[in-house]
Amino acid sequence: MKVGSGGSGAAGQDEQPKPVVITIKPSGSISIEGDVVLQDRDGNPIPRPTEKHPGILKLCGCGHSKTPPFCDGTHNESKAGTPPAR
Repeated sequence: MKVGSGGSGAAGQDEQPKPVVITIKPSGSISIEGDVVLQDRDGNPIPRPTEKHPGILKLCGCGHSKTPPFCDGTHNESKAGTPPAR
């Protein structure tokens, strides 16, 4: 998978783009806030699921998600101490 900038760059060239913020949560989920496009290895965009928090993309870091590569909260159901299913 590849994460690339989703900005067009043409309009508002004087404006500084907001930085993309990536946060790795203790639960294993990876939260990405900012204008990004998620692509597969061939460069095809991966459609985003309906977002509970618009502008924030949550990726699975535990390996247990039923909707990879996105986090579906399954880590909340897995037993404490269970290693990621990578």
